[in-house]
Amino acid sequence: MSCPGAAPVRQTTTNKKGGYFLKVERDEFNHVARALPSTSMDVNDQPMAGSCRLIAVLAGYQSSEINLNTFTIGKDLKLPELILTPDAKH
Repeated sequence: MSCPGAAPVRQTTTNKKGGYFLKVERDEFNHVARALPSTSMDVNDQPMAGSCRLIAVLAGYQSSEINLNTFTIGKDLKLPELILTPDAKH
C-alpha cells in the first residue's frame, strides 16, 4: 500500500497463483476506510487508506494499481486484479 507522505507498507503476499487477500475496514459507502493488520501480531497504527493506492512489487516488473480513493467494494467483496508487466529495462 502506498500512501502520500508515507513509505509503502506491505499489507499482504500472494499465493503461487498470484491470489491475495487484503483485510480492510469499509465505510458506510463501501469505500476502503483503512487496511487492517494481516496478522494479530501486527499492532502498529495503519494510515487511513482513502488517499492510498494498492500496487504489487516484483523485481523486473511494473504493476497496475488500485486507487483506494475511488474504489468501491462490490457485493462480491473482491478487489480487481493487479497486473504485472515486464519492465522495459529487462
